[in-house]
Amino acid sequence: MKKILTVLLALSVVFTYTVGTAFAASGATLKSQAEPTYTLAEVETAIYAQAQKNVEMLNTVKANFLANYDANKVTVEEMILSKAAVEKEIGSIFNDIAAAINKVADDQKADAVKVSNVTETTYKQYTGDYKDSLFIDEQGTKASKENSFDATTYENAEALETAMESGPVYTEELVKVDGKGEWTSSTQQFYVKKEGITWYEIDQEAFPGFFEKAEKEAYEAAINNEYLKYDTAAEVQKFIHDNAAKYSKTLLTAEHAIQKAGFVVV
Repeated sequence: MKKILTVLLALSVVFTYTVGTAFAASGATLKSQAEPTYTLAEVETAIYAQAQKNVEMLNTVKANFLANYDANKVTVEEMILSKAAVEKEIGSIFNDIAAAINKVADDQKADAVKVSNVTETTYKQYTGDYKDSLFIDEQGTKASKENSFDATTYENAEALETAMESGPVYTEELVKVDGKGEWTSSTQQFYVKKEGITWYEIDQEAFPGFFEKAEKEAYEAAINNEYLKYDTAAEVQKFIHDNAAKYSKTLLTAEHAIQKAGFVVV
């Protein structure tokens, strides 16, 4: 009997250790899965790191554009330019593309600073259809079925349709009714906005002292999206054509110099 109790005690210790370890590991996993937050300084660093990364990637874009020039030739004032002429000015062109990317980075930083300086949540009036994020005052009282709607019924589908001509009608779930086909019976409840109720939505939200991961990534994405406007040979060609007024003189000068030197225009 004593031997059996000893074995049971040993098994109990092992079980306690195993379960405890499992729960501890689970807790650590949950903690590690919590979304990180970022200070303004960290977001600014991330913004400019993204811009630098994209600007450095332009070296590959430039090489690709020149390598595929035959399929993406530049035309200025009805003259097809040689690769040699474009290559003479390509550095200046890509400096302008880099400047466009850096400008977006500056704009994103300015927005982050603006957001971080908001100390009080402000509201603005909302006149559209109902949505979950609305309020009934500028103190942040959430709009709900109870404080924003009156329940009503309609004798028939035509009565519902007539009511919809005066304003939105909503279902029990506060989904806007699309048509009289949603009427099923004279006891079916619908909801209309209360008289005298004004809805508000958040205009600017008070900064909580940190940025969420999604906010940081949105700033980075805005910069990367600017880069994606120029990351193919065809898009570089379009950029040059769209800015022909700026580049035409130097490109044509380079072309004439190439031709004068006896190079074959390709």
